[in-house]
Amino acid sequence: GAGPPIHIGPCRPIPVALPLGPGGGYKNPKFFRGHYWAQAVLLLDKVRSGELSEKDYIRMVGWRADPSYIKQFNPKFVFWDGGAKPHSSDYVTVLCDSANDQVKALNRMEFVVYMHSMMTATARYVDIILPARDWMWEDKGLTKNAPYGAFECINYCPQVVEPPGEVKSFTWVFTKLAEKLGIDPKKFFPYYTSDDNWDKDWERYLKDSYQGVVSYYKKRGKDVPSWEEFTSGKFINCDELDDQPFTGWDEQIKEGKPFKTESGKIEIYSRYIADEANRGKGEHYDIFNRLIDNLPGDWGDMTPSPTYRAMPRGMDDPLVKKYPLLLLTPHSRYRAHYLFWDHKWLRNHVYRHRVWINVIDARARGIKDGDRIQVYNDRGKVVMPAFVTPRIMPGVVLIHQGGKFLPDESGVDFGASPSTLLGGDYESCFASARATNLVQIEKYI
Repeated sequence: GAGPPIHIGPCRPIPVALPLGPGGGYKNPKFFRGHYWAQAVLLLDKVRSGELSEKDYIRMVGWRADPSYIKQFNPKFVFWDGGAKPHSSDYVTVLCDSANDQVKALNRMEFVVYMHSMMTATARYVDIILPARDWMWEDKGLTKNAPYGAFECINYCPQVVEPPGEVKSFTWVFTKLAEKLGIDPKKFFPYYTSDDNWDKDWERYLKDSYQGVVSYYKKRGKDVPSWEEFTSGKFINCDELDDQPFTGWDEQIKEGKPFKTESGKIEIYSRYIADEANRGKGEHYDIFNRLIDNLPGDWGDMTPSPTYRAMPRGMDDPLVKKYPLLLLTPHSRYRAHYLFWDHKWLRNHVYRHRVWINVIDARARGIKDGDRIQVYNDRGKVVMPAFVTPRIMPGVVLIHQGGKFLPDESGVDFGASPSTLLGGDYESCFASARATNLVQIEKYI
């Protein structure tokens, strides 16, 4: 439930929670892309030895901070938390980088803390586990669901059960950490009065958050449930409250208002990228002084306008001679990332975690449906059954995302998380995390 009003792309700008508190003067430097955190640690050895230049390192890990900070960059401590998204925070299972490399990087740390409501695969590699309230069952909150194929709605998580022992919410822990760091906790969470009054403080926060939803619809002449009705089980179906289907950028497209670009139109060519004087800056800002948040200091060979490039670790890569199959890692309809992997109702009879392989590719390797096989490349190896099917094209294989990372002593993953096979592309860190790679498949003996 905590965070600023949601307004991403064409989603409705409906506030579901207030900002936790006013922003301070400190800006957190971003030393690497999140899915490259392990490489940011492991590649430092090459930088210190002179094998890798600082400039290349900054480009490869997606550095977005003052380049001079690399002199002091020496990570020793990791604090991992599930926050408001615990279903995507089993990092060795869901990040688009080799789980084996992540374990190596974790072993370099002097201290690792992991805060979660579940015993995940990642939790096995940390020093201290802080139990957290489960965001759905043990804590109260507002949720807004939209872009996952269902209808858009706002509902209330009412805290179905009391959390055990001294288990606290993520927000309480962050508030207390701010206090220990010498920051007024009210600057992080202005509703905070005392630990004893936490539940009432949180209730006031949620009620004010919901008032933003009420105001949003009141301006449009729509009635929504009262706070008492909302917290008793009534939810808001956003689609039913619109006279017309919602589309993004209505003001620009239908009313002729300008876009937030230099020309006021949709721009395909980036003048900013075209200006080489901007390359190497710690942070990038557009003409409206808005942070271009996903653009690293050095954007590599990205061009100002869309240009075809051969995909690194794709079918045009010379590596295809050694690993001739392109791996896809889509989400499973039976999981939300790694969640429900351990649910007995959704295993074996309902869902079987197998690698999809075309009949032609399977026949060439002497593989039959149900055979135990190994999928491997230079990033890692997984062992799992084969699903031989014409439903996937030759040359392409598929492992659903979210399989649990269960390695043996040599790092072979018998839980078969496809992330074990990902990573290795450090030339396109400005783009989305790459959830594909080249692999080879053989029978497992």
